[in-house]
Amino acid sequence: MATLVIKSNPSTTSPVLIPDVGVEVASGGGSVTLEGLDALWQAAQSNDLLNLAQDDAFGVGSSTLILNDGTADIDQDLADEFLATVFIDRLGPYSVVVRDDAEDPGLSADEIDYDPTNSGLSALEVQSAIDEIVSGGASGIDEAAHEELDTLAHWLVEDGYSEATYDSFGRVTSVIAYTDTSKTLKIREEQGTFLGLSRRINERVLIQYDGLGAEVYRLTTTYTYDGLRVLSAVTVRS
Repeated sequence: MATLVIKSNPSTTSPVLIPDVGVEVASGGGSVTLEGLDALWQAAQSNDLLNLAQDDAFGVGSSTLILNDGTADIDQDLADEFLATVFIDRLGPYSVVVRDDAEDPGLSADEIDYDPTNSGLSALEVQSAIDEIVSGGASGIDEAAHEELDTLAHWLVEDGYSEATYDSFGRVTSVIAYTDTSKTLKIREEQGTFLGLSRRINERVLIQYDGLGAEVYRLTTTYTYDGLRVLSAVTVRS
């Protein structure tokens, strides 16, 4: 587990408080050692610690606080890299790679390992994971996965044209959503039937169509009443 030692500059004459870490370092070269994930995470996110480790309070390159990996002091110019990696580096306190600017700036996707444990994929590196997702279809997921993610937004966020029909008693018997005013392709449709001449709905049918206008599935809900009050509703998908 990585270790972070925070030391005060030997020239300090009073304790140094790191407000957003909640740690105080004794003056004159005193030190505090942070270990454990919670402490290292807090230090890695600390703006106060980074500022105090780079403030040149005692001359250029001589800051109020000095960071140490448990073995050696960290150069002031590398303080931000050290804090950025100290939390996640389980093998050592930090790792800094120095390269010429003309060198290849990074690894390609097929050179980066990928852990598929929680994704349901079989890929073991990033490029294969991307290819595997894309192969599921243009959207990257199949119909079953898409349905799992279905939300109210799927009923609202789309362009289209809707048209309602009424019976002779002024009751809405259907509302059809089309892709445009040509009414060539349906997106979805809602149908309703009523009990006798009343406005009590007897059956409600919701139909979803695919991109070619073919029916994908429908939900049929049948209502029972106690007088004018809805007593129950049973929905069946087909």
